[in-house]
Amino acid sequence: MPDSILNLKEIKRRREAVGMTLQEAADRAGWGTNGRQRWFQLEAGRPVDPQISTVVAVARALNCQIEDLLLDVNRASTGSRSR
Repeated sequence: MPDSILNLKEIKRRREAVGMTLQEAADRAGWGTNGRQRWFQLEAGRPVDPQISTVVAVARALNCQIEDLLLDVNRASTGSRSR
């Protein structure tokens, strides 16, 4: 089982693909004074189990669906099994 339900690489890829800085992403997420640091922590995998409001804010900031940011846990777990 992965440490996080979020696909952290995908979050960073999407942000960088549109040339968005950490601060811009945090601003679009509606995060206040410590937003840049909060986004940095998110991409680094902290917190491991983010609140749904955090996931919604990230999807809004990146203009995508929540599902686009989630790991496919079923595929990851079945792909590691051998028969």
